[in-house]
Amino acid sequence: MTPHSKDIEIYIRSCPREKILAWISRVLGPLEKKHEDTDQTIYHCNHHGHIVPVVITDGIAAGPFTGVWFNSDETPWAHDVECAREIHLKTGCTVRCDPCGVYTQVDPYSDVFLQISDMKEELIDWSDALSQSEKIKDL
Repeated sequence: MTPHSKDIEIYIRSCPREKILAWISRVLGPLEKKHEDTDQTIYHCNHHGHIVPVVITDGIAAGPFTGVWFNSDETPWAHDVECAREIHLKTGCTVRCDPCGVYTQVDPYSDVFLQISDMKEELIDWSDALSQSEKIKDL
């Protein structure tokens, strides 16, 4: 059995913030906004008596991704992959996360991420994916 992660971080592509917040509220309970600046908002959820800080950051990877960081080990997921699978299933949005904990062959210090889209999982090198998208934009 995989130990419970100290925190969970996922990256959601082109998904409306309202959809992300609604999903978080259904899973962890109502969100209370604690701080907001230009690209980042910090919320707290009271999940079964435990305060779970949730940091939402817009504009990851030059814009298309929203980062969601659950800064707590008091979440319903053992690791990032469980969380990414759930939000993809509930929203249909493409999600990326650290594959470690499930894909044990991946070096935890690499740029390899798990991407879940269209109900499929694939390991990608995020730095290569960024380079490819920049090349396409430049054409």
